[in-house]
Amino acid sequence: MVIDKKEISTSLKFIIMLSFLVYAAILVASLVMRWSKTHLFEMCLTAIFVLWVIFILLKNFNYILYNSDGPKLTIRYTSLLPLSSGNFSVEIPKKDFVKAEIVNSIFGFRKNLVLYIRTPQGVAKYPKINISILKKEEIIKLRKDLNIE
Repeated sequence: MVIDKKEISTSLKFIIMLSFLVYAAILVASLVMRWSKTHLFEMCLTAIFVLWVIFILLKNFNYILYNSDGPKLTIRYTSLLPLSSGNFSVEIPKKDFVKAEIVNSIFGFRKNLVLYIRTPQGVAKYPKINISILKKEEIIKLRKDLNIE
């Protein structure tokens, strides 16, 4: 099974970056043209923008490519947050895969995938992979593919 969120990830990253530019342009235009004498417009605009940024930071969206075809389980992911860097990849031979969990954090606002593999020293736990960008149907497919109850 393959889940590739490239299209939605590209659109989302564009929207996030564009929102910063639009906010800055409207704020500068408002201050230069003196649209509001009491600056109420600028304060409301800034409050809305801050709420938008908090939402994006809490969700912490990732681009995800999940592939379970073949002898390995492969997950590639990259953060969509502005100014974040790093492309990460997890490749697990299916014979070493032990289990997976989907963990909710921040009161169920963010969903994370945790993978466990067998090593010579015992069972190892991979760092959490944020899967908030996946739709409900894709999470159901992922649960079924990884045998998560």
